[in-house]
Amino acid sequence: MTKSTDGTTHIGWTNYVFNPWQNVSAGWENGAHKLIDWTQWRKFITFNSRAEKEGVRHRVLVSTRVDVFEDSDRPIVNNHHQVGYMFEGCLIKWISKNATVYDAKATLTFLRKELFKLIDETPWLDWMLLTNRPENIPKMWPHIGFPSSGVVPGSLGRRVQLSNTMIGVRVSNQKQAAERVPKLLQCLGLSAGLFVVADPMTGPIDLTAVDNHDGTCPNLFDGNPLYVGDIGGEYAWSPRGFIRFVAARGQACKNTNANTRSPLHPSWVRFLRDQCHAAKIPFHFDGWGDWYPIHGTGLPLADDEESDHPWAWIDAEGNASDKPSRGALLMINVGSETSGKTLDGREWTELPPGGTHVR
Repeated sequence: MTKSTDGTTHIGWTNYVFNPWQNVSAGWENGAHKLIDWTQWRKFITFNSRAEKEGVRHRVLVSTRVDVFEDSDRPIVNNHHQVGYMFEGCLIKWISKNATVYDAKATLTFLRKELFKLIDETPWLDWMLLTNRPENIPKMWPHIGFPSSGVVPGSLGRRVQLSNTMIGVRVSNQKQAAERVPKLLQCLGLSAGLFVVADPMTGPIDLTAVDNHDGTCPNLFDGNPLYVGDIGGEYAWSPRGFIRFVAARGQACKNTNANTRSPLHPSWVRFLRDQCHAAKIPFHFDGWGDWYPIHGTGLPLADDEESDHPWAWIDAEGNASDKPSRGALLMINVGSETSGKTLDGREWTELPPGGTHVR
């Protein structure tokens, strides 16, 4: 079971989930970023000590509710309705919103710096950094001078390599994969590897067909060395495959119906799973979401459930209808707590490289 500082417990491929701040959408703080209490941050020092004592690495997913690589200059606030300000360029002080202050307001740049410090202080934790904005990573990644055992020697201003991190993108369909995965490839060499999370998965995804925007279609699972850019002032090569882990999950939301949400067709999951297995890449299926396929999963369904929940016929393109058609599956909305994660008679719960089992 995933442990979390914010109650998230449904992600099967990580030991912990960490959302270091929240985005505020109401009141005078609207648009600001609310810092999670520092005590929640420091818990990971304890988690790191526990992992070291056990002699096993633990994974931390960052994050499910905010984007670490969001480009924002909005202020940081706390639970006491105070605004964070920078003093002497590196310290954050909390000041009343009505006070006159001449120092600069703290922004996400400060919080990212603190997050990378925490990552550096916890070498027994593998940090899985998930984003929708991979294009921002190179300019926001720590540079030479950052305190890290993984620093690559080079000139001032070069990026460092953090060996206890993996960088991933969230995609829902082929269009998003085509847009985001090539940008993710620009981050090769910054971490221990790259990963892709299809959540929520709303259409088929072919990672082997992703165009690298230069007229080529790289084999994303290729294990051959690849030149990945200027890291630490030297030519850098990735010694492993491009993508080292893939996870998928269906859409989950209360009070859904066939016309407003996207059921997850089993053929999409099989297609992505088979790509991974052909390349010997771990694949993790985290569940159907709200919509459950009556046929094609290997799970039985009681006769009376069909009439108690919204249902629809879903074809391979994701179109919903109240009438059957060629290739369509009958699916019902039973909720994510009931739908489970069984496909073809078993669960697919492979884990990212490194780390330990998820308890």
